[in-house]
Amino acid sequence: MNVLGEEQAAGLPSADAPLTSIIIPTRDRAHMLPRALASALGQEDVQVEVVVIDDGSVDETPRLLRKIADADPRLVIVRHDSPRGLPRARNGGIERARGIWIAFLDDDDVWAPRKLRLQLDALVAAGASFAYGSAVIVNELGKAIYVYPLPEPDDLLPLLLQGNVIPAGSSNVIASTDVVRALGGFEESLPGLADWDLWIRLSASAPAAACSEILVGYLQHRGNMSGGRGREAMKEFDLIEQRYRHLATREGVRSDRRRMRRWIDDELRRTLLMTDRRITNPTGGARSKLRVPFRRLLRMGSARRTPAPSRVPNPVWLNLYHWS
Repeated sequence: MNVLGEEQAAGLPSADAPLTSIIIPTRDRAHMLPRALASALGQEDVQVEVVVIDDGSVDETPRLLRKIADADPRLVIVRHDSPRGLPRARNGGIERARGIWIAFLDDDDVWAPRKLRLQLDALVAAGASFAYGSAVIVNELGKAIYVYPLPEPDDLLPLLLQGNVIPAGSSNVIASTDVVRALGGFEESLPGLADWDLWIRLSASAPAAACSEILVGYLQHRGNMSGGRGREAMKEFDLIEQRYRHLATREGVRSDRRRMRRWIDDELRRTLLMTDRRITNPTGGARSKLRVPFRRLLRMGSARRTPAPSRVPNPVWLNLYHWS
């Protein structure tokens, strides 16, 4: 079993390096983590290592990870004794990674078995440094509800300067390890929007490739982080807007603050509708009690130049995972 302390996590030899390092941060998600691990370790036709950063879990996560690592040496565990937050956890994984490529996966999401293979092929064909694919929202029963629109690589930077248009966020992108490290990884002062910030920097500095196939299942559930950080997320949005204002001016676009506010509100609505509760405006605007159909909520807040999500049949590969 390969369990690393923080002092050991950065400097391992790379003679037997895998092609791709999969970075999974986790904390107290022992009931969901096995699905994510199965989808990472089950990738087809790609040599991988799976680096799990246990960010101070106090549930069954450490025991679960040790059991899986004993059976599969591709799993590497980096343990934080106390929580450091998602950006620092992901950066710890980036430091530890031995692969030429880094792929990011959240502990509550799942991949198609050929996700990495298809993205790697697309990277080679396009001569790109990072890639992304289509993704679906999945409910807690494993049913795909909507597919996110897929931005074209040529349009990606101006779209990202308006909003985070990468489907399924941190469970989608695969990127050159060298490029990600040169960019400094995730911005640790942005606990909620660090992925968006990194995608902007990636898009501004390196060519991208896209896969039209549905490769990621983004699980919508009561514990989604994006559902409970309204005002904090708007502060982070303001920081990102200021940081990339020069890029937005160069590209002839403006960040869409109103869309960002709608997105935050809608994320909270989608999460709380699962418990059938009445809620107030999470971003601090006018108070409102809401009873909005789920389908309508998913159509709300579409960005200019970005179409609304559309219904899709269940991808067959979702049936590979246990849903409860």
